[in-house]
Parts: sequence; C-alpha cells; structure tokens
Amino acid sequence: VHRPDLLGNTLVLIATVVLDATAGLPLGLTATALFVTRLLLLAPPRFFAGRSFLVLWACFSLAVTVLMTLRWLLASLYFQHLFAFRPVAFELLLTIAAYPLVSLLMARLHPSLPKVAHAAPRG
Repeated sequence: VHRPDLLGNTLVLIATVVLDATAGLPLGLTATALFVTRLLLLAPPRFFAGRSFLVLWACFSLAVTVLMTLRWLLASLYFQHLFAFRPVAFELLLTIAAYPLVSLLMARLHPSLPKVAHAAPRG
C-alpha cells in the first residue's frame, strides 16, 4: 500500500458491506477479514520498500490467500455449513493473476495522483 491515505477505513467499510450484501454474506464479514489482513500488512511498511515486483507479488498472494481463506472460514462458521472451497480458490487464482496488470495500471496512474500534504513540523 503506497498511498493508504487514498483509501480510508470508511470507504473500505462501505465497499465491503456492499460486497457482503450483494454476495449474501453476513454484513461486516469481509470488512473484518480485510481489516485483520490490513493490520498485518501495515505493521512492517519498511519491509515492502524497495522490494522487487516478484517479492511484492508473492507477499500479495500470501495476504490475499489468508484473507479469502479467513472469509470462507468465517462464513462457514456463521452459517454452520462447510461451503465448497473451489469457488474461493477460483476467485483467489483470478485475483493473484490480475495483480500484475492492476499493479502496472496503478504504477502508471500514481504520478497523476494528488501529492501527500505533510504537516509542518512543530517546534
């Protein structure tokens, strides 16, 4: 996440509640799984700085695997039914496969995004 300021918690919550509602999942399920994953990923931001594309892709793949598995597990527990994992695996593979294209598009879009306004140091 190069610019977390562009995707705030409120927007993520709204988007995930809409996703849950349209998918027939318990509201807040995806938000819970995503915020847990986000906390884990934002903890070591320096780890990602200067890493190669393949390392970032591997880290993304691991994170999205944890996220989707957690979402599947929570939905299975909530509905007390062990859902098939095959649709989740298909979504997971599509998401991982789309990462290079989305990453390229975001890299080209990044220079046109508004710059971060830093607060003046107090002294």
